[in-house]
Amino acid sequence: MFKSEEKYGPRLALTLCSYTSEDDGYRAAALVNQTPTSCGWQSAKHCQYPQELIFHFDGAVTLNCLRILSHERKISSCIDVYIAQSTVEEIEAGVSRSLLAVEFVRLGHVRLDQNTLTNFSARELKTIGIQRQCSFVKLVLRKPHHNTYNLFQQVGLVAITAHGQMNRSISVWKDARCAIPVGEMVDVPLEQMVPLSLEEINTQSSSNTGTGEVMRRIKELDALKTKAISEEDYDLAAALKKEMDTLRDIGSKIAALEKEKDDAVRREDYTRAKEIKTEIQNLQSGPTVYVQAPPPVAKAAVAETQGSPAVQVAPSVPAPAAQGRHDEMKVGGKGYYDIDAAEAKSGTRSGAANTGSTISTDAGGAAWEKKLNNAIMKHCTDDIGPTALTGNSSTEGAGMEKDLGVFATACLWGKKGQLREAAVRGCFSDEGFSALMSHSAGCVDTLLLYFDSKGHGINDPVAGVVFATCEAVQKLANGSLPNSPPLSSIGGALNNLAGDFVLRTGDNNSRIRENVEGVLVTLARSTIGPDKIVSLLLVDPDKQGKKPAGVRTHVSRINLLTTFVDDFGVDPRNNPKALDSNVLMNSVVLPSLRHSNGEVRECAIKLFAKLLILDKRNVQQYFDGIKPAQQSLVEAQIDSFNNEGKKVDGGPDITADVSMISSSKPPPAREREPSPKKAAKRKESIEQPSPKSAPKRKESVEQPSPRSEARKTSASRELESRVFKTCQFCDEYNPSFTEAALDIHYVRSCPMLCPCPLCDQVTEISTLQEHLVSECELKDMVRACPRCHEAVTVEDYDEHVASKSCIDAKKSISVCPLCHAQFRAGAEGWQSHLAKAPGCPNNPRAYDGSGPIGV
Repeated sequence: MFKSEEKYGPRLALTLCSYTSEDDGYRAAALVNQTPTSCGWQSAKHCQYPQELIFHFDGAVTLNCLRILSHERKISSCIDVYIAQSTVEEIEAGVSRSLLAVEFVRLGHVRLDQNTLTNFSARELKTIGIQRQCSFVKLVLRKPHHNTYNLFQQVGLVAITAHGQMNRSISVWKDARCAIPVGEMVDVPLEQMVPLSLEEINTQSSSNTGTGEVMRRIKELDALKTKAISEEDYDLAAALKKEMDTLRDIGSKIAALEKEKDDAVRREDYTRAKEIKTEIQNLQSGPTVYVQAPPPVAKAAVAETQGSPAVQVAPSVPAPAAQGRHDEMKVGGKGYYDIDAAEAKSGTRSGAANTGSTISTDAGGAAWEKKLNNAIMKHCTDDIGPTALTGNSSTEGAGMEKDLGVFATACLWGKKGQLREAAVRGCFSDEGFSALMSHSAGCVDTLLLYFDSKGHGINDPVAGVVFATCEAVQKLANGSLPNSPPLSSIGGALNNLAGDFVLRTGDNNSRIRENVEGVLVTLARSTIGPDKIVSLLLVDPDKQGKKPAGVRTHVSRINLLTTFVDDFGVDPRNNPKALDSNVLMNSVVLPSLRHSNGEVRECAIKLFAKLLILDKRNVQQYFDGIKPAQQSLVEAQIDSFNNEGKKVDGGPDITADVSMISSSKPPPAREREPSPKKAAKRKESIEQPSPKSAPKRKESVEQPSPRSEARKTSASRELESRVFKTCQFCDEYNPSFTEAALDIHYVRSCPMLCPCPLCDQVTEISTLQEHLVSECELKDMVRACPRCHEAVTVEDYDEHVASKSCIDAKKSISVCPLCHAQFRAGAEGWQSHLAKAPGCPNNPRAYDGSGPIGV
C-alpha cells in the first residue's frame, strides 16, 4: 500500500466482469496496469449512453471508498454509483448468482469537472465514500463534456481502486462477460498517473519502437547464451541461438513496418497506419517476443510490501535462479521437495514405506506370476518395485496373494499411487490378464473386491488409479479381454461397484467425472442393464450425506438419466428396460426445477422436454402444474430440439409432436399470449405441414447421396483416428500411438506432466500445486501458502509465511512449480514454457516429448 492510500484502508481486489463497449486502441484490459503512462479504458467511438462498467470483489466486503481517475479529455459529465450484495446462501455456497439476476441499489452520483481551466493537462481524481457492505459495484457513465479534443464523444477511466475489508470469499461468478483483474500491475499511486505533455508523447513514441524491444530481448538472450556456454550446456545454447535468429528476422520485419507506418503518417493515411500498427503488435505479441523483467529476488519482494510494488514477470527463457530461500522451494522435476526433516520426524519416506525390502519381479517363482509382474512394470515409470507390506495393509492384502501373487498385491496395497496405478493397468492388460486367468478364475472377483475397498480402486485419492480402474471395468463390461468371464458371472460384483461410481460423478476432476460417467453408461448398455444404476441415480444426492451435494453431482445425475431415456425410452411395451416417466418427474425433474443453481434447472428443463415428447399422456399433468415461466422454458427447449433437427430416440419426431404440447390451463393475460402476428407465425411452424411439401423436405434432409455420406464417414473416421493418436496434454500427434503407447507417453515422455514429489503420481505440472495440497495421499506433509498459493512443507510453513519473500500469486500470471519462471496465465503460456524450446530447465522430460533427460 502507498502512503497516500493508508487513510483509505487496504486495497480490495477488484475484477471487471462486464462493460458496455470499448475502443479498439484502449480496451478494458488496460485497467490491469497502473503505470505513469497508462491510458486506461475508453468507450467506443460515437457510442450510445449511458455506458456501464460492472465490477465484483473476491467476495462479500465492507467497501470504505472508491477512487476513480478520469481521463483528461474524455470526461463523463456524471457518474452514477450502484452496489449489490450477495445473499447468505451465496456466501455459504461460495457461488454467486447470475450477473443478469443481480439487483443493484443506487447510492448517488458524482459530477466531474470540464477540465478547461487546466487546458486538459490534468486528470481529476474522485474519492467517493461508500461505507457499505457489498459484492458488486456498477458505474454508470453519462454523456461526456464537449471539447475540441473529444471528437468521437467518448468517455474514459484511467484507473480505479477500491478500499475496505474482505469479509467472506466467493469463488464462482456466473455469467460474467469477462474477468479483468483491475489494478493488478501497480507501479505508482493514482496521484502520479499524470497525462503526458505533447513533447513527452513525441519522445516516447520515437523511443518505444518495436525494434528497440526486440534488440533488448536479443541482448538478454545473448547473455543467457554466454552463460550456457560457460556451463557447457550446449543444448540450451543452441536453442537460444535459434531463438535469437528468429528475433532478428522479426526485428527486420518490424523495422520495415515502422518505416512504412511513418510514411503513411506523413501522407496522413491514418487507416493504413493503423493497419501497420496492428501488424507490428501481432509480431510483438508472439511468444518469442514476449519479454518482461526477471522475477524479483527475496529482498526486493520484501521491499515491495513496504514501498512501491513494482510487479515484474519472468522472461520466456528462465532467468538464473533467485537467492530467496522460500521463493526457490520448487516442486517436482529435478527440484524435489526437501523433506529430510519431515522424514526424520515421521519416519516415513515420500510415497513409500521405509520399512521392508524391495520385492523382485521374480517373487513367487511361478511362470504366470513372473509374466504378470513384468506386465505391471511395463506401466511403471521407474524400475523400483514395491516394498513388503506392513500393518493393516499387510492384513488386508494377505488374502489376495493366493490369486494375484506377492508382487502384484504389494503394488495394489502399497503407499505409492504410481505402483497402484501400474498394478491395475498391468492386471488388465492382455498379457497380465491372460497370466491371471491361467492361474485362477477367481482373480476377477478378487480384483473387483479390491476396486470396492475403502481408499482403493474407484475410491483411490490418486486420479491415475481411478482412470485405470475405469478402463478395467470398461474392458470387463465390453468383454474385450482374452478369456474374459461372462457378465452373468460377475454382474453382481459390478452392480455393487455402481454405487461407488455414482458417488464419484460429482468429483472436482473433470476427467474423473467423464470416465466414471462412461463406465456407468457402458454398464447400463450391457446385459447387466440400467436398473441398478437408475435406482441409485433416483436418490436425491442432497440426502445422501450431512452436507448438500455439489452442483456437478446434480448435473451429472440428470445428464446420465437423460442418456438412459434416449437409450431405453419410457415405454415398457417397446423396451423392457424402459424408465418410468412418473418416477423421473417426481424424483428428479420437479425437485431439480426448484434447485438454486441455474445449470441444474437447465438440465432438468431438457429432460422435462424429452419426457413430455416421449410420454405426453403421463407427463402433461406435471407440465400443467408448473409455473408459466417454466412452461415457456420447456416449450422453448422443444422448439430448440425442432430447430436443431433432432429426434429423441424411442419417441415420435419432435416436429410432428410440438403442436400437441400446451397447457390445459389458460395462459395469464399479457404474459404468455403472443401478438396475433407472432401467434400466426408460431402456429404455421408448429402445425403439420402439407402432404405435398413435408415428404420432399424430409427426403432432402434425411437421405443424402451415397457419395456424400461416404465422404462424411471417411472424414469422420480420419478425425476420430487423429484425436485418439494425439496427446491431450502436449498436443503431440503420432500415427503410431495406441492406447498403451499413449499411456507410456504420459508416464515417461509428456513434457506437460511430471511425478508428484511426494506420492510419485504423474500429474499435470500446471495443477501440481493443487494436487499437492488437496489430492496427494501425503498432503498432510504440506500446507498451501496464502501468499504464493504453493505447497510448503509443514516444518517450513511458519518461517516461509513470516519471511514474505515468495512470489505473490496473481490471476493473470502462472508460476512454474519446477523452476519458478513466470508467464502469462492460460494454456498457451504453459505450452510455450514446457513444450517449446528450450523448455523448462528443471523439467526431467525433454520439451519435444522425446523422453527423460539424462542426468
